[in-house]
Amino acid sequence: MAPILFAIGVQIDLNDVSFNELNFPEGHKISDEIGQLAIASALRDTELLYEMGLATQAGHYEDAESKVVVEFLKVAGLRRVACDEVLREEVDWDIYQIAAGLRSPAVLLAAVTCAAIQILSPLAVFYANIKQEVSDLHDIRLGLGEITDPTNVMVLTFLKFIFVMYNLVLELRELDGDDGSRLTLFLAALPQFSTTGLCMGALCNFVARLMVSVCIVLVMLVSTSPVDIVLNSLALSFIVLVDNEAIMPGWIEDLHEEQKARKYQMQTKDVRIFQRIVTHASVRAKVVIEDEEVATLVPPADFLARYPERLMGVYRLVSWLVCRINILALGSGCIYILWQGNQMLKHAPGSTFSFDYLFDWTNGIFGSDLSDSFDSSDSFGSSDSFLSLEKELVTAVPAS
Repeated sequence: MAPILFAIGVQIDLNDVSFNELNFPEGHKISDEIGQLAIASALRDTELLYEMGLATQAGHYEDAESKVVVEFLKVAGLRRVACDEVLREEVDWDIYQIAAGLRSPAVLLAAVTCAAIQILSPLAVFYANIKQEVSDLHDIRLGLGEITDPTNVMVLTFLKFIFVMYNLVLELRELDGDDGSRLTLFLAALPQFSTTGLCMGALCNFVARLMVSVCIVLVMLVSTSPVDIVLNSLALSFIVLVDNEAIMPGWIEDLHEEQKARKYQMQTKDVRIFQRIVTHASVRAKVVIEDEEVATLVPPADFLARYPERLMGVYRLVSWLVCRINILALGSGCIYILWQGNQMLKHAPGSTFSFDYLFDWTNGIFGSDLSDSFDSSDSFGSSDSFLSLEKELVTAVPAS
């Protein structure tokens, strides 16, 4: 018969509980879910249970003693899960999570470098391409675009569409949460990891994902060759993943060694502190501690009692919003790419192709052809004004 744990009003099979199965349902406290995992892991450690006296306890614990038992099991379980399941190279770590727990100069330098790449690079890409896109829209209206062959227009539009659609599919996979978010929520329960560092790293990731989603659409729109499309897409994907690629294997091993040392302390000194505190059960003899160091120590704190529940709740909400905003931006980008390709085909000499059938649904909503409205001179008044203003400013600057 499988061992069953009854926690948070739910029956749990201890053999089926693991970090990979950890989830955070709506309406449940994050710390409760982590505590459930921690206790289940600790109860599988038979050596620890024997040292605590739980495996041979014939009496019962009073309420105060029971609270100490549960808190000790939570702390021991967190250490065990961290060592056995989390601090491994197979887990999806990023450099910011490493820096939050291992604050060495090399790690901090790598984290700062990655943050600069993820924040500044998309800003530079956006600034360099936004004016080009406005100018391209103006040229398309006048039939002066660089690409005039209908076949080339079709090929480029197809490539732009599928690369933006690929990024959209990647975002759709994150709708139910990703491994990085689950790891951050768990690490916030361990005191060795800075909550501030974890949140700052998450913020960098969120901003980078938002800006890359916008920039990849913009860069696709101004790309004029298949090679540019492929290289630009790969370059922007690198910006999102750079924090995952900057990790040295030895850093995770250093974190693992630190947690392993604390886990062994739980099984030796800390368990003797537990025995010193819990000595009032009806059939337990008073434990005499001969080690003066152990006798004067205080019991390990219950990490989950200080879990930043509200802050991590905001983190989950922001992660949820970023995913949906990215999906909206990329989906809109796919539609805009098709519209741009349609306009280029309309103005290409001898073109018999068109994407008008893709925009027929707008007639029933807006009462007119949306693509025609975009093609009218009024629609490009703003871009003409922008270009005219730019020319006036250049003319007004005296030659040096």
